[in-house]
Amino acid sequence: MTDIETTVDELKKHRLVDRGILKPGGRKEVQDTMRRIQEKDLNAWVLLLPCGESIDPWKAAWDRLNPDPAKDLLLIFNCNQWVARGWSLQASEISGILNSAEPDLRIYYGRGLSTALNRLALKAKGEAAIAPEGSSWFVPTAGGLVLLAAGAGLAVVIRRRMKRTAETEKTYDAALGSAKKSLADVVLAAGDLPSEDPDARDLQVMAMDLGEKIESLAFDCRKNPELKGKATTMGTLLQLENELQVLMSTVLQKAAQTARKGVSYVEREN
Repeated sequence: MTDIETTVDELKKHRLVDRGILKPGGRKEVQDTMRRIQEKDLNAWVLLLPCGESIDPWKAAWDRLNPDPAKDLLLIFNCNQWVARGWSLQASEISGILNSAEPDLRIYYGRGLSTALNRLALKAKGEAAIAPEGSSWFVPTAGGLVLLAAGAGLAVVIRRRMKRTAETEKTYDAALGSAKKSLADVVLAAGDLPSEDPDARDLQVMAMDLGEKIESLAFDCRKNPELKGKATTMGTLLQLENELQVLMSTVLQKAAQTARKGVSYVEREN
């Protein structure tokens, strides 16, 4: 096992230290996410341990990095468990965000790590606040009193606006979910290609690039929910899904070629 001082030095130099967990496309996705976060004046260190290695001894890396608790964050992952500390976030906030990112982690590790870092950064910058479900519409009076929105006409306008918003959210969520499913299908199919095949690696990187674009668009929509109703947003999602479907066709053709080569080899052997 690499000693902690060496690992801390690597974290200070590279910020991402991977002990063999990520594939090239996933590593690029995480690094791109970290660069975007750095533009928000936040720094992230990510330590990826060999699968199954205990995380507890590596928590000491936090103090040895001499962090600024408001601007720095350390995330540690070992395939089965992940922990994070920093950006002035409470332990309960971090735990909730990591739990929410686990579905993306099951797609592939790079996606889950990027999603977690994005959501932690949003929370740290106060950009993830969402109005509680069922909150009332109100307007303040000159005297500072708070009154519920009243009047039948205003109530009708509010209901219509809420209905349109709900419909927009539903349409956007469906399109985003479909694009993510297409991405997962491509990633899984490309992962079954022989690892020594250079074309297979290129296809995986192309899939990661499209996944990065999807996540970037979703990031912008979380930051500015009004974008969800824009025609350009829906058009971009559809275009990305179309590109993923074309990529899937290429992956399947490559898999068929590989299978035929295997059959030919077996026939020659016989």
